[in-house]
Amino acid sequence: AVVSTQSTGMIKSKMVGGKHQLHTDNTLSHATVQLLKSQDANYLRLKLQAERSKVSKMESVLHGTRDERKSTHTFFRDSDSEEVELEGVEALPPAPPLDDRTKKTLARQKKAQYRTLMSRKERVKALQVAASKLQVYKNIASAKGRVYKEVNEDSGVTHYRWRKQRSK
Repeated sequence: AVVSTQSTGMIKSKMVGGKHQLHTDNTLSHATVQLLKSQDANYLRLKLQAERSKVSKMESVLHGTRDERKSTHTFFRDSDSEEVELEGVEALPPAPPLDDRTKKTLARQKKAQYRTLMSRKERVKALQVAASKLQVYKNIASAKGRVYKEVNEDSGVTHYRWRKQRSK
């Protein structure tokens, strides 16, 4: 016996091997497919924006860590007539020297951060390709008339073109 969750309506079922099996129709309407594609495009745009912001934050943090520069201390004065005597100011204490183990640990962490940055940049490229493909499919679906597909045999790049419609 087949138990249905629907309280009313006809149930489509067939006998397979002496047992009832429900027949399900998994097709989606055209409007539903268009809605899902637009949601996919919006999701890709959202993820692309998030990845770009993460990449820019990582680049700003890692910027300047490749070349170890000595920090300088800047003294400001309120006006040009004000004189600052720097002889009385004590020199900033030097940073303590790092042992080899700490240097290796810092180098390993920096290398891992750069690896993460490169993988995020690759992800941004992949998301851009996916978003552009969805945009092309959307343009093709909304195009009136026949769409011609041209494939460049040398590079394998696909181009779509269709007749230009005169704007009224």
